[in-house]
Amino acid sequence: YTGLIFADGIYELAMTPLAEIEIPRIAFTDEDLSFASRFVLDWDSFLTLSLDYLAQRGRRNLAVISHREANHEFNRRIEAAARKRNLKIEPFGMQFLPGNLATSARALSHLMMKTSPRPDALLVTDDNLLEHVGAGLLEAGISVPHDVEIVAHCNLPWLTPSMVSAKRIGFDVREMLSRSIEAMDAIQQGQKLPREMRLQAVVAS
Repeated sequence: YTGLIFADGIYELAMTPLAEIEIPRIAFTDEDLSFASRFVLDWDSFLTLSLDYLAQRGRRNLAVISHREANHEFNRRIEAAARKRNLKIEPFGMQFLPGNLATSARALSHLMMKTSPRPDALLVTDDNLLEHVGAGLLEAGISVPHDVEIVAHCNLPWLTPSMVSAKRIGFDVREMLSRSIEAMDAIQQGQKLPREMRLQAVVAS
């Protein structure tokens, strides 16, 4: 075998012999692991690309639908990055919704557009939410991108369906696989890899 890539279920697998066999192991996780080199998705690069785009488009009032729970530090990073670009997030302008509750994004996005002042920019951090977000915006009578401009996370090259236009920014699965294979080849050749390697966000063409 060339090696193992741990894309999910990492902690369950850590308790099995897969964590001990002598072959190259690569994991995609934010958490440090003793048994594998790891790739970390650079969400700060995602925020830089996303919020720079919205600021350059002249948007000022930002709403956010985040896939992280309310007290997650990722949401504090969004707030800090928005302030740096003079993008204002009104009270309750950041909402939290995990991907497994994606259908709730329909009502949530509708309600967000009923606030005053109404957001003119919307950041969606999980592509699984986007289709339902778009449905809610259309039901609210919102014109996209005239009334609100959307930036949404994506996993390239496959883009999730959307009823409205959105700038897609995210992580390329092809790069994940190619860099993982390169890393496993390097391990087999006796090279020592860093414990953490970062994958930068890219803009979908």
